[in-house]
Amino acid sequence: KYGPRKVMMAGIFATGLGFILLSRINSLWQFYAAFLLITLGLSFGTFLVITTAVANWFVVKRGRALAIMSAGSGVGGVLVPLIVWLIAVTDWRMGLLVIGLGFWVMGFPVAMVCAWVFDIIPDPGGEQQTADRNTSIGAVRASSRHLSATQMEGQKLFHYDILESLGVGGMGVVYKARDTRLDRVVALKVLSDQLLADEDAQERFLVEAKAAASLDHPNICAIHEVSESDDGRFYIAMQYYEGDTLQQRIDQGPIPLPQALDIAAQICRGLVQASNQGIIHRDIKPSNMILTADGTVKIVDFGLAKYAGSDASRTGTRVGTVDYMSPEQSRGETVDQRTDIWALGVVLYEMLSGTRPFRAGSDHAVVNAILNSRPDSLASLVPSLPLAVVAIVERAMHKDPERRYPDNEAFLKDLEQLLDDPSCQISLDSTPSLPPEGERRRVTVIACSIGGFESLLELLESNEVEATLDSLRTTVRAIAEDYGGVLNEFSEDKFVVLFGVPITHEDDLLRAVRAALEIRGDETGESQLPEGVELRIAVGSEQVAIRATDSGERRYRVGGTVVNDTTRLALLGAPGEILTSPNLARFVEPFISTEERAAVELVPGQPAMTPVAVLGESDNDSRLEASSPGSLTQFVGRTHELTALSRALEETQSGEGRLVTIVGDVGVGKSRLLLECVRPASDWRRT
Repeated sequence: KYGPRKVMMAGIFATGLGFILLSRINSLWQFYAAFLLITLGLSFGTFLVITTAVANWFVVKRGRALAIMSAGSGVGGVLVPLIVWLIAVTDWRMGLLVIGLGFWVMGFPVAMVCAWVFDIIPDPGGEQQTADRNTSIGAVRASSRHLSATQMEGQKLFHYDILESLGVGGMGVVYKARDTRLDRVVALKVLSDQLLADEDAQERFLVEAKAAASLDHPNICAIHEVSESDDGRFYIAMQYYEGDTLQQRIDQGPIPLPQALDIAAQICRGLVQASNQGIIHRDIKPSNMILTADGTVKIVDFGLAKYAGSDASRTGTRVGTVDYMSPEQSRGETVDQRTDIWALGVVLYEMLSGTRPFRAGSDHAVVNAILNSRPDSLASLVPSLPLAVVAIVERAMHKDPERRYPDNEAFLKDLEQLLDDPSCQISLDSTPSLPPEGERRRVTVIACSIGGFESLLELLESNEVEATLDSLRTTVRAIAEDYGGVLNEFSEDKFVVLFGVPITHEDDLLRAVRAALEIRGDETGESQLPEGVELRIAVGSEQVAIRATDSGERRYRVGGTVVNDTTRLALLGAPGEILTSPNLARFVEPFISTEERAAVELVPGQPAMTPVAVLGESDNDSRLEASSPGSLTQFVGRTHELTALSRALEETQSGEGRLVTIVGDVGVGKSRLLLECVRPASDWRRT
C-alpha cells in the first residue's frame, strides 16, 4: 500500500527517535521503547535494501519489483522486531547483545538515504500504461532483446519486420525492413554489437541521424526515424532505394564520360546542400552512393559526418575510408568541405579509369602514397578524355587544400559546364604540374609598382585603405586567373603575377601582356584605382628554376633574376605605363601595338636597354593577318580543302549554318588554309 520511499522515511524516523530515547533512558520501559524503535527502523532499512537489490537484479517487471519490496518491508517490519522483543524480554543479556548488533549495522540507514538520494529504487508514482500497451511493447522488446546486430533477419524490432541484410559497415548493419505501421519498405541501420558500450560511437551514430535528417535534398537519403531499443541499441530508419551502389557499377568497368560527369555533379549538389548546413560527409566513396532506376544518385551513410553542432570526432583522430581520404584527413588534421572535394575527385577518377588513383598492399602504404606520390595521369589512362576533364580531377585531388576548389559550389560549376560541353575551356590555374623538387621552365612575370597608397593614409581611415588594397588584390587575382596566371605576391607597394605555372601555355607572354592591359584599365576604358594611386607595370620572361612553396599567397619560389629585373623595369616607367624588353616585344607585336622608349640602365654596370611601351591591342587575330600582302609564300597543295571550306562559307552566307573543324599536325598549315578562305581574293594570290 505504501511506496518504498515512505517506508524508508518511516525507517529513518524510527531509528533516529529510538537513539534519542536511548540517549536519555531513565526507566526500563524507555529502554524497551528505544530498543523497539531502533530494531524496527533497522529492519525496514535492511529488508528494503536487500529486497530492492534482489528485485533489480532478477526481476524485469516494475510492478513485481515493487511488490517484492513492499512484502519484504512488511515482513521485516513485523517479524524481526517481534523476535527481538521476545529475546529481550526472555533474556536481559541477549537483549543487550541485540542492541550491540543494532549499533554494528548502523550502515543500513546510510544505505537507505543513498538509495533515496540516487533514486536506486523505482518510483511507483510514474506514468501508468494501459494493459494492451504493456503487452505489445513487452512482446516487441522481448523479440529484440539479446539479439546480435548481425543476426536480426526474420526478427521484429518494434514495428519493423526485418527482411534481409543489405550490408555491414564500420558503424552498424543495414537491413531491409518493413514498417508495419505505414506499410512501407525501409532501410534499417542498427548499431554494431561492439559499439554498444562505446559512448563516442553512439554519439557519432546520433550525429549521423541528425546530419542526414537536417538535409532535404533529392541527392541525399531521407531519414524517417531515430530511436533506441530496450537493450540500448540505436537504430536509424531511412528510405529504401532500389538500385545498385556506384561501386557495383564501377566493378563492371569504366563509366562513359557523360554519365560519370552527371553522377559527379549530382553528388556535388548533395554536398553543396550539406556544406551549406555546416555538414562535412568525410566518407564519400562509391559504396556510399546508390544509383536508382531513374538515374538519381543518393548519398547515404553520414556515419562519419562532421556536424557544426557536435564534436563527436576530435582533432588527431583519423576517420574515413583510407582509399578516399584526403592528405589532411589521413594525418588526422582538422578538415573542411575541401576534404569531400578530394574524395569526389578520387571517385570521378575511378569512374573514368575503372581504377583507384592510390593502390597499395596495405592501408599504411595507401596513406603513404596519398601523402607523397602522384597518381597516374588520367590523360595517360584514358587518352580520349578532354584535357578540361583531366584538369578538374587533378585540381580536386591537389594535395594542398589551398590549391583545390575552394568549395563545393566552385567544383559543381565546372562539372556542370563540362556536362554542357566536355571540350570547353576550364581554368587550369590550380592544376598541379610541378614536382615537389621543382623544375626548370619558362616563366613570364608581370611586376607592378604601386604608388600613392601612403597618401591615402592621410585622406582615409586605415580600414578604408585596407579595403581599397583588398579590392585591388581581388581584381588583380581575378584578371590573372582569367588569363591562366597566378598572383604570387601582393603588398601595399607592389604585386607579382606569374604565367607558365602551374601550366605552361604556348602564348603565356601574350596572355601576360593582355592581362597587364586589363589591370591598367584598357578593357573597361577607365581605371578602377582610387585617385592618387598609380601603377607602373612591366612584363618579363626567362627560363628559370621554380618550385612550389607553402608560404601563404606566395605560392612559387622563382629562381634567377627575372622577378627583380622586371620590378626594376617597372619602376623606370611612367605612371600607367607598361614596359617590356625589345626581344619580348617582337613576339607580341602582331597582336599588340608598341612604341620604343628612351634607353635605360636596368642593372648598374650592364649595357643600356631600350624598353618598349605597350600601347594596346591591335586588330589582328593571327600572325598571318599581320603579314603584309605579298609577303607570304605561294599557297599550294591544299586546293581540295580550300574548295570545301569556300563552299561551306558560301552556304553559311546563304543562311545554312555549318561547323567545320580543321585537324592537322603542328605547322601543317591550318591557319594559312583558314586565312586563304576568309580574306578577300583581291588582297591575296590564290592558286
